[in-house]
Amino acid sequence: MPGCRDPVGEFLATQSDDRSVKIWRTTDWGLEAEVKKPFEDSPSPDGAHITASNATNNKGFVFIAAVFTRGTWTSEISLVGHENTVEVAAYNPHIFLRNPSVPVATSNICSVVALGADDRSVSVWQTKSTRPLIVAKEVFERQIMDLSCIHHRSWDGMTLYAASSDGTIVVFDFEPDEM
Repeated sequence: MPGCRDPVGEFLATQSDDRSVKIWRTTDWGLEAEVKKPFEDSPSPDGAHITASNATNNKGFVFIAAVFTRGTWTSEISLVGHENTVEVAAYNPHIFLRNPSVPVATSNICSVVALGADDRSVSVWQTKSTRPLIVAKEVFERQIMDLSCIHHRSWDGMTLYAASSDGTIVVFDFEPDEM
């Protein structure tokens, strides 16, 4: 059962083999919401959004990561681009500017989320964007099992670790202008 941490710390999302995502409040660990759509047809079971893996869209058998909006717990955004099941989604703990040359404003702030999939690829996305920043294809011999934005050199949010079921780990180091 994968888990997804809310960057603001108010909620924890868990995903289960029963093809549901449950949203738990961290204040009392009560159930805030249970989301079954868009996971019914899956092949196996900035603080404004959480992203859950293992979903398909309703237009056919297209593999996605579903992005849920805080409070309404609806999924209007889908991260599309992997050729097989998205296994894991991990948010970078830092908030970024979409355009560093523009002043700080709500419309210019975004989060960055990485996806790992059974297609052996990693994609990195800015929230509020319909296209990934990067897609690293066939990085491993087998599917990606976990992603982490733990920083080995500093806490700048520029390092991503990806682990595969083939027993290997890949480290992605980004430059600030790439995020």
